[in-house]
Amino acid sequence: MSLGFDPYHVLNVTLDPHGIGFDEGRTRSFYRELEDRIRALPGVKSVALAFSVPMGNTQEPRSVYIEGRSLASGQRPPNVLLNRVDPPYFDMMRIPVLRGRRFAETDNAAAPRVAIVNQRMAEQFWPNEDPIGKRFSIFGSSGPFAQVVGVVQNARYNVAALREPVPFFYLPFAQDYVP
Repeated sequence: MSLGFDPYHVLNVTLDPHGIGFDEGRTRSFYRELEDRIRALPGVKSVALAFSVPMGNTQEPRSVYIEGRSLASGQRPPNVLLNRVDPPYFDMMRIPVLRGRRFAETDNAAAPRVAIVNQRMAEQFWPNEDPIGKRFSIFGSSGPFAQVVGVVQNARYNVAALREPVPFFYLPFAQDYVP
């Protein structure tokens, strides 16, 4: 059974600088320095930040509002799992990008919001359409919206035994900060 990512030779470390009083600026600086130091260690091939890791215990579902689609009276928006990652994440976890692109360093707070979706989310919300360029929001039906820039292979995010893939999307850490 394929997990959709490669867990071999990957070390996962959980940190919460906010828990010791770091504000956003200090936390971002801490993470940049930490990544540089780890990258310099012998044998390290890549380093990436992620809010959650596949099979981790921190999964965050968010309501998703698809641009241009209204909900019927009393209908709730669908909940979709998300992760926040930095640009090297997909290469490090060996999650193939099937369409579009990976996140770039230029996908920062000053740039338009972007997202990468998995195959299942693309099929569910934009069937028989190219999802690249489509937009959705986690803030409400009036936005702000994130534009889909990539589609990645489905992966098993929290339960390896699930038979059907679940919709999932990624946001760049630089645009959606969490400590």
